[in-house]
Amino acid sequence: MLLELFEPYLFFISFLATLILNVYLIYKGTVWYNLIIANAILTITMNMLGLGAYDLITVAFTSIIDLIVSLVSSLAGVIGDIIASVVKALLPF
Repeated sequence: MLLELFEPYLFFISFLATLILNVYLIYKGTVWYNLIIANAILTITMNMLGLGAYDLITVAFTSIIDLIVSLVSSLAGVIGDIIASVVKALLPF
């Protein structure tokens, strides 16, 4: 019930929580690996609560992985086409 009430605002709330956590840790003067650990804990907590679809880090990471997979598959297709045309030119039968 409460989740349905805040559903339109959950991405903004997640973004704000991530931003506040990172600004607080940066202002406190922590080192970079503490930022990574704190963001990982925040992401794990949000995923355990069922809010992984609204977590900024999870959404960004998933988008980056999807982009890398599409680029690699496109590159593999282009390289396969080049190899096929070279083999076809060398072996005309």
